Amino acid sequence: MQIYKMGNYSFRSSLEDMYGVGKVMHLEVINDKLFVNNFKASKIPVVPNLRAIHGTFTYAEITKLNPDIAYYPFVIWLRNPVDFIISTFFLSAIVTGK
Repeated sequence: MQIYKMGNYSFRSSLEDMYGVGKVMHLEVINDKLFVNNFKASKIPVVPNLRAIHGTFTYAEITKLNPDIAYYPFVIWLRNPVDFIISTFFLSAIVTGK
Protein backbone atom coordinates (compact mmCIF):
# COMPACT_ATOMS: atom_id res chain seq x y z
CA MET A 1 0.00 0.00 0.00
CA GLN A 2 1.30 3.45 -0.88
CA ILE A 3 1.11 6.07 1.86
CA TYR A 4 0.20 9.52 0.61
CA LYS A 5 3.16 11.89 1.02
CA MET A 6 4.22 14.69 -1.27
CA GLY A 7 7.53 15.40 0.42
CA ASN A 8 6.73 19.06 1.15
CA TYR A 9 8.30 18.94 4.61
CA SER A 10 11.45 17.23 3.32
CA PHE A 11 11.81 19.70 0.47
CA ARG A 12 11.26 22.70 2.76
CA SER A 13 13.86 21.35 5.20
CA SER A 14 16.34 21.03 2.36
CA LEU A 15 15.68 24.62 1.30
CA GLU A 16 16.17 25.81 4.91
CA ASP A 17 19.43 23.87 5.12
CA MET A 18 20.59 25.56 1.92
CA TYR A 19 19.31 29.13 2.51
CA GLY A 20 18.83 29.32 6.27
CA VAL A 21 15.87 29.13 8.63
CA GLY A 22 13.61 32.15 8.24
CA LYS A 23 14.62 32.65 4.61
CA VAL A 24 12.08 30.17 3.22
CA MET A 25 8.37 30.99 3.17
CA HIS A 26 5.75 28.23 3.04
CA LEU A 27 2.61 29.12 1.06
CA GLU A 28 -0.56 27.11 0.56
CA VAL A 29 -3.66 28.06 -1.42
CA ILE A 30 -6.70 26.07 -0.32
CA ASN A 31 -10.13 26.93 -1.79
CA ASP A 32 -8.84 30.39 -2.83
CA LYS A 33 -7.62 31.07 0.74
CA LEU A 34 -3.98 31.89 1.36
CA PHE A 35 -1.96 30.36 4.20
CA VAL A 36 1.53 31.67 4.98
CA ASN A 37 3.66 29.45 7.21
CA ASN A 38 0.46 27.58 8.16
CA PHE A 39 -1.48 30.72 9.19
CA LYS A 40 -4.36 32.23 7.20
CA ALA A 41 -3.30 35.47 5.52
CA SER A 42 -4.89 38.11 3.32
CA LYS A 43 -1.74 38.71 1.27
CA ILE A 44 1.77 37.46 0.76
CA PRO A 45 4.00 39.40 3.16
CA VAL A 46 7.21 41.11 2.16
CA VAL A 47 10.05 39.39 4.01
CA PRO A 48 13.54 40.91 3.96
CA ASN A 49 16.22 38.53 2.69
CA LEU A 50 13.66 35.91 1.60
CA ARG A 51 15.44 33.37 -0.60
CA ALA A 52 12.71 30.84 -1.48
CA ILE A 53 8.96 30.35 -1.49
CA HIS A 54 7.73 26.80 -1.12
CA GLY A 55 4.30 25.24 -1.08
CA THR A 56 1.47 23.63 -2.95
CA PHE A 57 -0.28 26.00 -5.34
CA THR A 58 -0.72 26.59 -9.03
CA TYR A 59 1.02 29.42 -10.81
CA ALA A 60 -2.39 30.94 -11.61
CA GLU A 61 -3.48 30.85 -7.93
CA ILE A 62 -0.35 32.51 -6.61
CA THR A 63 -0.12 35.23 -9.27
CA LYS A 64 -3.81 36.03 -8.76
CA LEU A 65 -3.05 36.69 -5.08
CA ASN A 66 0.09 38.68 -5.84
CA PRO A 67 0.94 39.54 -9.47
CA ASP A 68 4.43 40.79 -8.49
CA ILE A 69 5.43 37.29 -7.45
CA ALA A 70 5.46 36.28 -11.11
CA TYR A 71 8.92 37.88 -11.39
CA TYR A 72 10.48 35.29 -9.06
CA PRO A 73 11.78 31.94 -10.33
CA PHE A 74 9.50 28.94 -9.79
CA VAL A 75 10.34 25.28 -9.24
CA ILE A 76 7.57 22.93 -10.28
CA TRP A 77 7.29 19.37 -9.03
CA LEU A 78 5.32 17.00 -11.18
CA ARG A 79 4.09 13.63 -10.05
CA ASN A 80 3.38 10.71 -12.27
CA PRO A 81 -0.41 11.04 -12.75
CA VAL A 82 -1.01 7.30 -12.33
CA ASP A 83 0.87 7.24 -9.01
CA PHE A 84 -1.08 10.30 -7.90
CA ILE A 85 -4.45 8.69 -8.71
CA ILE A 86 -3.50 5.48 -6.90
CA SER A 87 -2.29 7.27 -3.76
CA THR A 88 -5.38 9.53 -3.78
CA PHE A 89 -7.60 6.43 -4.01
CA PHE A 90 -5.89 4.80 -1.02
CA LEU A 91 -5.93 8.03 1.00
CA SER A 92 -9.65 8.38 0.29
CA ALA A 93 -10.23 4.78 1.40
CA ILE A 94 -8.32 5.40 4.64
CA VAL A 95 -10.11 8.69 5.39
CA THR A 96 -13.62 7.42 4.57
CA GLY A 97 -13.08 3.91 5.92
CA LYS A 98 -14.36 2.39 2.66
